[in-house]
Amino acid sequence: MRKSLIQLKKSGKPTDYAPVKYAYSPWTDDGPPKEKIAAVRGKFTHMKYWRTPNPIVPVKDVPENMYTYGKEGMQLPIAIFKDQPDPVVGPEWTYPGIYDMKKYCKATTLEDLILKKDRLNAEKGLTRDTDETLDYWERRQLRARTLKTLKIMDYRMARASRHAWFPHTRKKGKKAKSRAETAAQRKAESK
Repeated sequence: MRKSLIQLKKSGKPTDYAPVKYAYSPWTDDGPPKEKIAAVRGKFTHMKYWRTPNPIVPVKDVPENMYTYGKEGMQLPIAIFKDQPDPVVGPEWTYPGIYDMKKYCKATTLEDLILKKDRLNAEKGLTRDTDETLDYWERRQLRARTLKTLKIMDYRMARASRHAWFPHTRKKGKKAKSRAETAAQRKAESK
C-alpha cells in the first residue's frame, strides 16, 4: 500500500512500471458479484476534467480488472482476482486522454488557438464568434485558458482598485468636495 500511495503523487508517463502485486478481494476467492463489478467499473467510464468546473469526459478504455478498494477516503485501482496484476496507479496512464491533454497543453499556445479559431470561422463564413469549429480538446483548452486569463485580470483589477482613486468613489451631496479643496485642506493640515 505504501508504494502505491507514493506512485499516486507521480506525474507524467512512467518509463518503468511498478512491480506486480496481487490483491485479494474482500468477498471471496472468486471475486465480487458481476453486478458489483459493473457498478464500480461504471464510475471509471467518465472522468472529471481538471481545469474547468465540473465537466465530465468519457473514457474509452477502462481496464477490465479495474476496481477500487480503500478506507478513509483512499481509493486505489486494484485487481479483483488473485491471478490478475493490478492496473498501474496514476491518472495519466490509468485514464487515457489526460496524458494526451497535458502534451497538447505544452505544445499549443493560447494565441495559436485563437488564430486557428478565427481562421476556421472565416473559412466557414460564420459571422458570429464561436469556438465550435475547433475540435474537442482545442475547444476545452481555449475555454479553460480564457477563463484563467479573465480570473487573473479580475484579481489584478480588484487589487488596483484598492489603491487607485476613481471618480465614482467620491462623496456626493453636501459633504462632497472638489479635488482642489481636498488638496488645499491637506496642505493646510500639514502646516
